[in-house]
Amino acid sequence: MNLPSPPFPNSRGNTSPLYAPVAPIADPLRIGLLVDGDHVPAWVARIVEQIGNSGFARIVVVVRNNERPRRLSLRARIRTRLRHFAWQQYYQRDSRRRRGPDSPFHARELRPLIGEVPWFEVRPKRRGFVHRIESADLERINATRPDLLLRFGFNILRGGILQLPRHGVWSYHHDDSAEYRGGPAMFWEIHEGNPLTGTVLQRLSEELDAGAVLYRSHAATHPHSLELNRAPAYWKASSFVMRCLRSLAAGEPLRETPPGRCDKPLYRTPGNLKMAHFLARTHLRKARRWVDDRLRVPHWHVAWRHTREPLDPGAPTLSNMRELPCPRGHFYADPMLHMHRDEPWLFVEDFDYRLGKGSLVALPWSDQGPAGDARPVLDLDVHLSYPFVFEWRGETWMVPESAAARRVSLYRARRFPDQWEYVCDLLHGHRAVDATLHEHNGRWYLFANICESGGGTYDELFLFHADTPLGPFMPHPCNPIVSDVRRARPAGRLFTHNGALIRPAQDCARGYGNALVFHRVEELDARHYHEQPLGRLAPEWAPGLDGCHTYARLGDIEVVDGKQPVWRRRVGA
Repeated sequence: MNLPSPPFPNSRGNTSPLYAPVAPIADPLRIGLLVDGDHVPAWVARIVEQIGNSGFARIVVVVRNNERPRRLSLRARIRTRLRHFAWQQYYQRDSRRRRGPDSPFHARELRPLIGEVPWFEVRPKRRGFVHRIESADLERINATRPDLLLRFGFNILRGGILQLPRHGVWSYHHDDSAEYRGGPAMFWEIHEGNPLTGTVLQRLSEELDAGAVLYRSHAATHPHSLELNRAPAYWKASSFVMRCLRSLAAGEPLRETPPGRCDKPLYRTPGNLKMAHFLARTHLRKARRWVDDRLRVPHWHVAWRHTREPLDPGAPTLSNMRELPCPRGHFYADPMLHMHRDEPWLFVEDFDYRLGKGSLVALPWSDQGPAGDARPVLDLDVHLSYPFVFEWRGETWMVPESAAARRVSLYRARRFPDQWEYVCDLLHGHRAVDATLHEHNGRWYLFANICESGGGTYDELFLFHADTPLGPFMPHPCNPIVSDVRRARPAGRLFTHNGALIRPAQDCARGYGNALVFHRVEELDARHYHEQPLGRLAPEWAPGLDGCHTYARLGDIEVVDGKQPVWRRRVGA
């Protein structure tokens, strides 16, 4: 049944906080910047603005690299340009086509962002690719008493600058340093077909890429565009510094990890032959994809079974699954089971190919499976999916996904299952997906994947908690609790298996909803969260599948959704 839509203003002004508040401190953390010029990329500017607005950290010095540029001979310049001609053509064309107004790489002037802060011009000593800061310049920097330095310029730094601030020099490595050293950043993952692109924030040491890792995250690799591979990863990484600074300001230790050993040789800018092979493969892959997209569609369906031996999260397998039929021109996905007055119901997303959006429907269930036709549940102007239904205080409630509205909204059943009234927003101002509630030890927790700053919605899982499912929900101090495309995004309600609390998640490394990963929740309260991956359910439980992304169980009923490429004419897409 269609109901009036909740208030969905397209405004970022009233935004739910993603992080637990850090009280302003009398002596804020003193931050220094190491840069190459008066302008910085937009993703760096965002970090600087966050520091200035934090209340617990401030910029106290900017150290600008004043090294004279090395000028190669005319012959060397021509030789370099010819050797990397194909790379330059690919990079420039890709940037022109893909770089939009919200790119993290647009230059912004630094001085207006930091106010009256000392700027020091230094000319480092160079040896090969290594920079060392002169002792006189080190004294000037030390006089500003920085607690840490953020490196956004210079070459490889060694020497006294690394020991000068008490928290060291922090630097980004826009690749996973355990797999890729050198450059170009985030290109070789595409070239090699690696499904993962990593980003690391590390504390620098005398040995290259051997410093402690302060933050590490993994995203899915774009199959052919360097710009589209880099942009969301750089925006996402712009939050890493503030996450670490919050821990320092709150007096908590940083979650440092070893860097990992990279046994691969140092990567360099690809020559023309490597680029010729790469471009040939890329154009062939794009041509195949173009044809395939016009002939076939990734079609989701829901499968079910009754069993006395449910899936084991530690070694997940499925068999004897039966497909739930759906109307032509539609697909069903995101199955959720709910017991209403001792009768089981199956809620699903009903996606209409013609309209290009989903609504929610429910089917009554019996010992033999579906016990009637699908009944309309909720249909709004925005796309709806992931119908999370639960019981509380004798009433039935639902939290559907409405990410396009930048809201996580709560509904209450006026008449089950086809009349619902809007109650309130649990989160607002964020593109949150697959919101999943769970009550644990008398407290309510809300899990949701959120795109914080221009990254993707597959990578980072945020957690919130409240006294009741009505909120207000407060951000968990461990946010984000997962920053890994292989196991972040929720894939159904949490459940208990052999006494352990299990959280199902999606593995989106090779594409949206490629597989399911199950985790054992080992610690969950208002201050702590820890989970351990158990097992992975690949899309191999039925012929032709290439994805599965939601799992649910209720008594002896198990449901899961699956995706496979099918001919458009066959399903009416």
